[in-house]
Amino acid sequence: KQTKMLKKNYEFKQVLTKGKYVGGQYLKAFIKKNNKEINYLGLAISTKVGKANERNRIKRLLRENYKNFEKKITYKGKVCLNNGRG
Repeated sequence: KQTKMLKKNYEFKQVLTKGKYVGGQYLKAFIKKNNKEINYLGLAISTKVGKANERNRIKRLLRENYKNFEKKITYKGKVCLNNGRG
């Protein structure tokens, strides 16, 4: 497995403040370059989306889609995905 999850608050803040922003219609992505050989993925879904089961389902789908494209990603870094308009 090439990817680990961002879990700590300071890890998210580091990516959100110093990372590059890429916005889409439904997701915002913040990407920060990493000198390590593994990628880090962080998922932050707002409580405005719905109840916990709906937010967890969205996170499961995002993780599954990321896993499908993981082998094609050559960039090594930290990625934080947030919901919301770009």
